[in-house]
This record gives sequence, structure tokens and C-alpha cells, in this order.
Amino acid sequence: MNLFRQVEGHIVRSLLLDAESVTLGFDAYSIVVYNAYSFSHCEDIGNVPSSTVKQVSINTTEVSFLLTTGCILTVQLDEKSYNGPEALVLYDAKGMALAVWN
Repeated sequence: MNLFRQVEGHIVRSLLLDAESVTLGFDAYSIVVYNAYSFSHCEDIGNVPSSTVKQVSINTTEVSFLLTTGCILTVQLDEKSYNGPEALVLYDAKGMALAVWN
């Protein structure tokens, strides 16, 4: 799970939301979230792209991505929040999965 900290210091280039997932795109990585998630402390979710990941916090129940805008993306990791095929996945720029949380 520490591999998700690789995005610290990277700029979010894109944010894609659909009915099944949320995707954060970076120059060298992307993170796809399938589990229950929430954005907090966001005045405008449209400001997520172009912000930088300041800190990634990980514990047994959630992963939180703190952005320089103050916005926090929190992904729930408990069983009731599971929405497969995986909870969240970190991909490299070539689409190779580097870390899978399921």
C-alpha cells in the first residue's frame, strides 16, 4: 500500500468521474478508485486537476489524498465499501498495475 505514496508531489492532470469509478490522472501514474469515496474540503471539485498531491495517508479503513487546494479524496477500504473489481489501483504511464488494493 505504500506504493500509493508515489503520487505525493505529483500534479493531478485529470479527474474522471463515472457511475463506477473515479480516476486521477498524473503524468507518470493514474489511480482508479472503485470503492466508496468522498471529496471533502473542496470549494470546487473542478479545481482538483492542476492541484498537487501534498500527502497520502493510509490506515486499515481508508486512504486519503490531501491536495494543495485543501481538498481531500478519501477512499473507504472496509468490506461494506468494496465495489470491485478492485478497491483501488495505481497504474504507471504504460497502464501496468503497480499496486492493487482489493
